[in-house]
Amino acid sequence: MIWLSTFKRHLWDTASARQVIQQANRLLAYNAMADLDLRAEQARLLLEAAEINTLASVDADTDQIRVFVEQSLTLLRLLNDRWYLAQGLTLLGMLLQRQGSLQESKQLLEEGLILWRELGDPRGTANSLEHLKRAFQVTGKFDESEALSRQAIAIFREVGDQRQLAKCLVALSGTMLHGGKFAESMELVRESIQIHQQLGLPTSPGFPTVSFAFALTHLGRYDEALHQQRQALLNQRKAMKDVEAFIDGPWPANQPLQNHFNSQQVLPDIHRSEVGYMCKDLGRTELALGMDEQSHQHLARAVILFGSIDDLNGLGQSLGCLGFLAYKQQAYGEACEYIRENLAVAKDSHFFLPSLTALCGVALLNIAADVVETAVELYTLAQQHRHVANSCWYADVVGSYIAAAATTLSPTA
Repeated sequence: MIWLSTFKRHLWDTASARQVIQQANRLLAYNAMADLDLRAEQARLLLEAAEINTLASVDADTDQIRVFVEQSLTLLRLLNDRWYLAQGLTLLGMLLQRQGSLQESKQLLEEGLILWRELGDPRGTANSLEHLKRAFQVTGKFDESEALSRQAIAIFREVGDQRQLAKCLVALSGTMLHGGKFAESMELVRESIQIHQQLGLPTSPGFPTVSFAFALTHLGRYDEALHQQRQALLNQRKAMKDVEAFIDGPWPANQPLQNHFNSQQVLPDIHRSEVGYMCKDLGRTELALGMDEQSHQHLARAVILFGSIDDLNGLGQSLGCLGFLAYKQQAYGEACEYIRENLAVAKDSHFFLPSLTALCGVALLNIAADVVETAVELYTLAQQHRHVANSCWYADVVGSYIAAAATTLSPTA
């Protein structure tokens, strides 16, 4: 029954998968089985239940998912079931990573990687490397992240898994984006798309396009980026009606933003993440183009999506960009609130990109407070990172204000 549930889950039929797990749990509860050692089955059921819940709707209980995995890991360690143990360690590491518990996540992923290597499972090893590399990427350690990603790519090339190879190439492009290597990241996306076209493999409706367009935004090619980002959302709308309702539906007046994303508009975590990044990046491009109303709409909806799945990386960036927009409109109190929230996310998670938006946001607030010298110092600090230094977007959206303010300083300041 566990295999049936896994099959249903991979078809995104989470309702049927959950029904199978419930039936299996009822079987385990029969008195006739009381004398049997069913710890292995219990551990695997707990792990499968956690996997299903990670794909659940907006009311998914991440704390409950963690409890399921931890209970499963306890049993698997006792049984020395190393394959499922490696799977559980990877799952829990991914969950904690998304929630910002980076050190604990890294330890679990490293333990899982050791097991996959000992088991001689190349795909498990490569997938584990991909998850582990993100722990370095989100904290700004791009060289280490790139090295792990290239190890995974080498494994998938060796075993001939073209689908996963294409996926890893796009993931590496994300590392390049974080590290300010915008043109290089576009080449990796092109190679990934070429593999899909050559083999006739389906692609995600949006992610390769989103990654490519994000690079275009930072290169200052805003019109091209806008076209690609709109196309990505259009593709996603065609794929899922709930996405269309969420993005294009009426926005309720005088209500908290999160009220708009209710139980009637359900998206699995992976789709909420994809749409969240589409909205965030589109909002950033619109901000640079002076499309303030559209920018606010997309950034606000990104905040809702990221908040619903505890994606602190996307959430922090979106809040920071809303702060930039409010600053541009001279709504300094509103800007302060957004940037303060961004700063709190960055402080709690140590994620790299939210830390940069927070740093730049605080620089802007110092201009508003007429503390120009501090503003210049903070932006100069942000520019020590290639992601800001090489970005036309940061130069236009933040740097232009810093440069203008700096002209008011005396030559000796």
